[in-house]
Amino acid sequence: MGICSYNEMSRAGPQAVAVVLLLLLCNRGWAADPLWLQSLRHQAEAGVAYAQLNLGAAYDNGLGVPRNPELALVWYRKAAEADIAEAQFNVGHLYASGEGVPQDFAAAHHWLGRAAEQGLADAEYLVGIMYAEGLGVAADRDRARQFLARAAAQGHADAAESLAAMGTD
Repeated sequence: MGICSYNEMSRAGPQAVAVVLLLLLCNRGWAADPLWLQSLRHQAEAGVAYAQLNLGAAYDNGLGVPRNPELALVWYRKAAEADIAEAQFNVGHLYASGEGVPQDFAAAHHWLGRAAEQGLADAEYLVGIMYAEGLGVAADRDRARQFLARAAAQGHADAAESLAAMGTD
C-alpha cells in the first residue's frame, strides 16, 4: 500500500486531514517518511490550517523531525489563528505549561478560552480550572462551574469530578 500525499488527504476535507494527526501519532514510520513530511510542510507553508496543526504536532512530539516546542508553537499558532479549536487548545496548553515559551497564564486563558467557545471539552475543563484557581484571570467560582459543567455535559470525567468537589457554596 502506497502512502498518499498530504495534498491528496487535504482534498478529502478537514475531517480526513484530522485523521492524519491520529495516524502520525500512531504510526511513527509514516511520520518519518521524508516525502510525506515534505508534502505536509508544503501544505502548511501554503496556509492549510489542518496541515499547520499537524506540522505543529510533529514538532511537539518529535514525529519525523527533532522535537522542538518553539516550532510547534509557531505552527500551532498559525492554525489557531484560523480558528482550529485543537490548535487553540495546543497553544494554550504550551503557554500554561511554559514549554517552548515563557509560562503565561493570561495567554493560556486567551487561547484555551477560544477553544472552549468552540465547545472543545478539554479546553472547557482547563478554563474552568483556571477560573477556580485564579490562573491568568480573577478567580470566579461561578464561571468555573459554568465551564466545568459544559465539559462534564460532554462526558469529561475530570470536569465532573472537579465540579462535584466544588460543591454548591
